[in-house]
Amino acid sequence: MTISWRQIQAQDGGGGHDHRAAFPCGRDIWGNSFVHGGALYLFGGAWERYGGSQHWRDHGKLGVGNDLWRFDPVTERWTLLEEDDWSLRYDEGARRPGARLLASFAVVGDHAYLFGGVTILEQGFVLRALNDFWRYHVPTGRWEMIHPDTGWCNFVNRPTHPPIRGAHGAAAVGADIYIFGGWPGTEPVFTVNDLWRYDTVAGSWEQRSPWRSREQGAGYRLEADYPGSRYCANLFSLGGALYLFSGRDTGEKNPEFFNDVWRYDPAADLWTLLHPDDRDADFSDGATYPAARYGSGHAVLGDCLYLFGGHSGIETGVERNDFWRYHVLTGRWERLHPDDGCADYGQDQRYPPVRRVSVLETLEDSLILFGGINCFMGTREMGYSLPLNDLWYWDSGSGPREAV
Repeated sequence: MTISWRQIQAQDGGGGHDHRAAFPCGRDIWGNSFVHGGALYLFGGAWERYGGSQHWRDHGKLGVGNDLWRFDPVTERWTLLEEDDWSLRYDEGARRPGARLLASFAVVGDHAYLFGGVTILEQGFVLRALNDFWRYHVPTGRWEMIHPDTGWCNFVNRPTHPPIRGAHGAAAVGADIYIFGGWPGTEPVFTVNDLWRYDTVAGSWEQRSPWRSREQGAGYRLEADYPGSRYCANLFSLGGALYLFSGRDTGEKNPEFFNDVWRYDPAADLWTLLHPDDRDADFSDGATYPAARYGSGHAVLGDCLYLFGGHSGIETGVERNDFWRYHVLTGRWERLHPDDGCADYGQDQRYPPVRRVSVLETLEDSLILFGGINCFMGTREMGYSLPLNDLWYWDSGSGPREAV
């Protein structure tokens, strides 16, 4: 069996978000993607909207967009379905979703459901988290607002739908959509671990569990009976259950990264810790278990989770490009490629360089990887963040791919 990566599109300082562009510009786009009908869809994200360059040294120049792209893996071409219109409307009068990053999509039938995210209201990195909820009918390209942004940020009293957040996890189990955790975008900074279910048939939200503290049993270690708060974790569904891996719980003085694995049974409304947070796991050549991280690309193919890269702890903080396969039924991790630290995004690469917050999605029996960020380019004195728009295809080796 042959397992290989193929670069479809090299990192390019061009690209864009309007009719003049043949492909998307580099961007932070974690969570803003979905797959339907064998095609990849990308929505919005963040780039240096107020600076004009293709990389940024200052987050104050970042802005968000709401363009919508489709990639056809057969023709290997991008189509711009909706141009970025700079909209920062999230109220009942909006006709399509406003610009954002760190949102979530979950697909049920012919509909892709978009929830929340974080907007940048103006130059200077003025953030606000959202909780508007949209349904996109893929065959007709029609958006429908289910409910507008309310600005609700009370995680103690139970509202009728989830409070504001970005960088949360989302996954569909049958006709139900689950939302877990995230970051409300507030000061002081905190993360959450509440769990919500949206019934797409009845059209209603249900809070399955409120935000729980460590004193209430939430955590990452063996003694926990409920997942600890986190953002940019990997939430996915398989076999009628939800699974959760990794993430970050951040404070102003004590950022923490995790690599615990959890399983949630919707019928029993029960979380089970499959593997506690393991601080001894690292990125060495002999690693048999992924080290703690957040912002990894993840996708489900067959009965396995695939995990690519991400960002590790602050003290050893670098972007990563290791590639893992998690056999869900046996609970076994298999490293397919080690982290090699490559930050060369040229056309002659045979394996994707390092990155965090990338898109990793499943296309039939293969995977596709797009974009992300490397926040450690340049020198210590003149460092900058590079938003990526390279595109990679991974062949699982299960059969021949249609020629293009």
